[in-house]
Amino acid sequence: MIAGYLAENYAYLQGYMIGFYIGLVVAAIAIIVTKVIRKKKGYVKPPYDERQIAVQGKAFKCSYFTLVILIFINVFINNLLQIEYANNYVDYMGIVFISTGFFVNYCILQDAYFTLDKKQKRTLILFIFSILLLNIAEVVIAATSNSLIVDGQIEMPFLNVYCGAMMISVLIAIYAKHLKEKYRGELNE
Repeated sequence: MIAGYLAENYAYLQGYMIGFYIGLVVAAIAIIVTKVIRKKKGYVKPPYDERQIAVQGKAFKCSYFTLVILIFINVFINNLLQIEYANNYVDYMGIVFISTGFFVNYCILQDAYFTLDKKQKRTLILFIFSILLLNIAEVVIAATSNSLIVDGQIEMPFLNVYCGAMMISVLIAIYAKHLKEKYRGELNE
């Protein structure tokens, strides 16, 4: 079934789409391997406290409504105004990035994203930074080949712009939270 689909849509799946699917498979394998290693080492993720869970619930709600509102705006632009600005569901994936970024940033700024494990926070910052560097490289490659925007419509490589922007906003939120904690510490001294 999958082989038949690939054979029928080979021309469409060339280039970036094949890379996109390979990236998904590599990410899934990396997550599975990481979970297996962490389980073998006996690492148990510290639980969130009640305040953090309540803040995460509020962030989920706000993120969900952000997602719904942006989808309605996108449908309005695409269907009622007849303006198609993106191909291959790039607009909807961008909306998912925006909504997810809203959730993560809200939780970070409200001290509800990280548990008390500081090593986990450091590892996540390095992971986010590496994703950001990969996205910057991909955007540069796509921009040089003029494949970010084709015929006035944003294409699949533009998702790297969305992802990179989200990663930058997360790093800024982490740094802002760090400065806020540092400032509070100075006031208490």
